Amino acid sequence: MHQRQVEADVLHEQQHQQQSKEQQKEVIKKNERVLFANKFNNLTNSELYAFDLQLTLLRTAYESYKRETVFKPIPNFLNGFDTEKLLKIFRLPPVTTFISVNEQLDDVQVQLFNWLLTKETFKLNTVPVEVALSFVKHQLPIQSPDYVFEVVYSKYRQERFEQLTENNKYNITYAYHGTRLDNLHSILHTGFLGH
Repeated sequence: MHQRQVEADVLHEQQHQQQSKEQQKEVIKKNERVLFANKFNNLTNSELYAFDLQLTLLRTAYESYKRETVFKPIPNFLNGFDTEKLLKIFRLPPVTTFISVNEQLDDVQVQLFNWLLTKETFKLNTVPVEVALSFVKHQLPIQSPDYVFEVVYSKYRQERFEQLTENNKYNITYAYHGTRLDNLHSILHTGFLGH
């Protein structure tokens, strides 16, 4: 009789722990949505364009025939997803509608947006086209771009770059770099050498 009671108590405790874990998961999911809504609502128009670009670059890297090399880094929570699940994650409405459809977004989509909005590797800032063109000595007679983004790296990366450029050890050159769109996600995160 005592053995059965112990087994029942153990089973009851396991069920309670399972319920507690599921409740914790639900709280985390709810917090992810709140974090996303707060971050997204506080984006300026410039930051919204940058977020849209980062999301586009990530999706383009995923859809690339060179996925194995250009779809890096990716957040850990995407590891192990099959192609069909990832395709579903990247099937998105226009960025400007995200808040109005927040509840319809997949939990993993919300996690992905938070990853993009909170990572501190770099930040993209819009720059007036005229300012960007002022750095270039020679220009071809072609249409100017609609948007120009400046990559602002984290404090650590910026300090490392400044160390390398001290005392003219390495010179700074402003130039245009042409590359396929699917390469940019990896280049922005790992640089040219890491790519």
